[in-house]
Amino acid sequence: MIAHSKSEERVQLEFMNWCRRRGLQDESFKVAHHIPNGGKRGKREAHVFKLMGVVAGIPDVFIPIPNDTYHGLYIEFKTDGGSVSKTQKEVHRIISGNGYAVHVCWSTEEAIEVTEAYLEKRR
Repeated sequence: MIAHSKSEERVQLEFMNWCRRRGLQDESFKVAHHIPNGGKRGKREAHVFKLMGVVAGIPDVFIPIPNDTYHGLYIEFKTDGGSVSKTQKEVHRIISGNGYAVHVCWSTEEAIEVTEAYLEKRR
């Protein structure tokens, strides 16, 4: 595990800014998006979100661009002291079993490297 001093939020914001810049040359990146599963919510709001389809353990970001192997790329962001929960591991296993790439990234740079390597195998 690589230790970094930035928050998960900051790392994800930097990565999504990179995706937006990539979207200027490759419109496929215009649909890269955050999945709002995390965060602190009150009981009522959490209940409503669950009814609306929020699933615990879903990774933070989805890039719906297929490559030669996968239908799309999911990225879970973690930083200092973070760890992948049992629920996240289970969800990642299910997602990857259904033909999607799933990576846990510990920095903006790592997420960009993972994405670029994924895209090298693009159809």
